[in-house]
Amino acid sequence: MKKLLVFCFIVIVLSGCLTTGVGSYKVKHEKYEDIENPFTVDSVLIYKDILYNISMQKITSKIEYFTFEIVYEGSSWSFIDGNVLIDANGKIFKYNDKKPHRMVLNNGNVRERISVVIPDIDIQEIVNANILRIQFFADPIIIDDNGKNYIKQFYEEYK
Repeated sequence: MKKLLVFCFIVIVLSGCLTTGVGSYKVKHEKYEDIENPFTVDSVLIYKDILYNISMQKITSKIEYFTFEIVYEGSSWSFIDGNVLIDANGKIFKYNDKKPHRMVLNNGNVRERISVVIPDIDIQEIVNANILRIQFFADPIIIDDNGKNYIKQFYEEYK
């Protein structure tokens, strides 16, 4: 009986760790004091699973622009090449981060980060998409209703 309880506890804990979800809407605000070009980054998490986080960001410096940032963290390199495809209601947008950021963390894991600027001409179609998929490595990721709602809310607040 005790073994069964321990097994059930482990299954419940692991299933919680593996599910996707972004939780409640929360904007993170960071300010960077660069001498030549201070800037701020406001971001909202729109997708999260055990390996990947995707956030929409508004970068404010001398100019303002929106980005999607994709962060991978795991025990081995994925070598995300910086190419990002966004499918918004069947219309495909292609973007590229020419300098993906890679680093080894203190715990031995690795982190890869790419960020692509979304041009003003594309942003409305992406924000208002009923079906939104993002592909940067292997299979496309489907952004669920919460993620799409967070994109719309964030855009309306920060445009």
